[in-house]
Amino acid sequence: MNYTIPFEKGSPNMQTRGEGTLTRVADTMHYYPLDNINLVGYASSSEQPDPQGLAGQRAELVAKLLVEGHSMKRDRIRIQKKVTESSAPKVEIYIV
Repeated sequence: MNYTIPFEKGSPNMQTRGEGTLTRVADTMHYYPLDNINLVGYASSSEQPDPQGLAGQRAELVAKLLVEGHSMKRDRIRIQKKVTESSAPKVEIYIV
């Protein structure tokens, strides 16, 4: 199962429609207490000056919102960062 949280281009700010997705993820995780979440933060290489850092900021923000706003345990969340030539500004959430 996976979900996508959209972000503003060149920014670590999540688009407002992402909040509903976070709620769905949190609800799903309550039904699967042994599962974990992999967050993959994406940035395009054109998002300068630090696309790798921006990808990480996006994933960290989603993790923070899940922990603080939806009572997820931080030890159930793993973070990855990916920079590609043409990726959309987003965080993908995989329930594993």
